[in-house]
Parts: sequence; C-alpha cells; structure tokens
Amino acid sequence: MVGVTSFYHYSPQFSIFLTNFPSYPIIIMTEEGLTLKKFEFNEKEGVLCDRQEIGGMKMNKKVIAIVGSYRKGGITDQTVDAILKAVQQKGGQVEKISLTEKRIEFCTNCRKCAADDPEKRRGKCIFNDDMEEILSKIDEASGLVFASPVNFGNITAIMKRFIERLIVYAYWPWTGKFPKRRIKERDKKAILVTSSAAPAFIGRVLMPCALKTMKEPVGLTGAKVIKTIYSGLVCIEEKQKLNKKQLKVAESAGASLFT
Repeated sequence: MVGVTSFYHYSPQFSIFLTNFPSYPIIIMTEEGLTLKKFEFNEKEGVLCDRQEIGGMKMNKKVIAIVGSYRKGGITDQTVDAILKAVQQKGGQVEKISLTEKRIEFCTNCRKCAADDPEKRRGKCIFNDDMEEILSKIDEASGLVFASPVNFGNITAIMKRFIERLIVYAYWPWTGKFPKRRIKERDKKAILVTSSAAPAFIGRVLMPCALKTMKEPVGLTGAKVIKTIYSGLVCIEEKQKLNKKQLKVAESAGASLFT
C-alpha cells in the first residue's frame, strides 16, 4: 500500500513528503505545484543521492499562447481563447501574448546567438527588446500554442518576424554546415492554430504552409506538436464567431495539453 512515511515542512513555499514507494520516491511541494522525484539510496554512506526526476508531474501547468493575428476577437483569437479556457478549467495557468503589442526587432542573421555556447538552452540575441521576456516565458511553460491566420498563403508577417528570432534555439557557428537543435528532448506539448477563408479541408491541402511554417520552430523550443487546428470559412461575416464544432475542437485541444 502506498503512503506517506515522513513529512518535512521547510517553509510556506517548500515541503517534502517521503513515501513508501520503492527506491525512495519523494514528493516535493512548492508554489509551482507537486513534482515526483526519485532518489537512490547509498547504503555505504547512508544517504539519499543521485536525484532523478521521474515524473515531472507538475499539478499546476502553464500554457503560453503566441498569437500573430492582427484582428482582435477574430476566429484565430477566439480559438486561442477557447483553448486557454479549457486549460484553466483543468487547473492550469495561462497567458496569451499578442505579438501586435510587443516590440520585436527583425532578425539580421548576424548568427551571434546561433554561435553562442552550444551547452546553453538558447543563445543570446544582440537585441534588447520584448523577445527576451517572451522566450523566458516559453522556457518556463509546459505547453505552447502558436497561432496565426493565413495571409497570402502563409502566416502573418508579424508571426514570421517572431519565428525568425527563434534561431536562438539553434546552434549554428559559421564553421557549421547546417543548424543543430540545442534542445534534444521535447519536454513540452504544443498546439498550432490557423484559419483561412477557404473550407478547412481545402485549406489544409492547398494552403498548408501556415501550419508547416510554425511546426519546425515550435519544435526548436523543446515542444512536440500534439494537435493542429485549421478553421475554414472564416470570412463570412465581419465579426464572425466560432461555431459549435469549432469551439468543441478548440476546447478538446486545450484539454489534451493535460493528457
């Protein structure tokens, strides 16, 4: 039978529970939630050592949505809101970042960040703008949503500007023939969202570039795409709302970030 054998309360922000699982698993409770850890027991020294995270099961997950739409309250924006609402209903934390409200410089392809220390999770960019804050939030998140409507067959210009700056997650010195991923293990989940005037099934076939353009960069951040949403026929009305089917798809996608 599983049970708690010891309890240590170090501060209001940090507590440890020892259980009777094999190999001395430990549950650590912090302000961020619960995390399951595993410690090996050194019989010679009589201590717990070689800490290894075996669960990463944070009860309070955080999902960051990056929105590259120019239209507030449009179909893409509504879809993201529905996804985030589903996350909140599961007990997660959410934040939506609208790129139109951020100062992001154009990548100049100087490769300073790409040539930075390969052991870093991401290289250091030469620009001092809002991108550093966004990247820090991406690194801390357990789930991501990248969203952009289709403009001229692909993502919006502002989303493309943001994506080009994600080169910080690649290692590519001038001596290298091609860029390499800095983050080998994908420890996040991601959802990609797009929309167009064409019916969704036609858009996925004839205008697939938006989803493809977002997929590789989101992978660089350490995320694995688990769901893509393509909303079609979005230009029927000026202030169009998600229909019941589109809303259900978005809510289901948001819930999947917790499975």
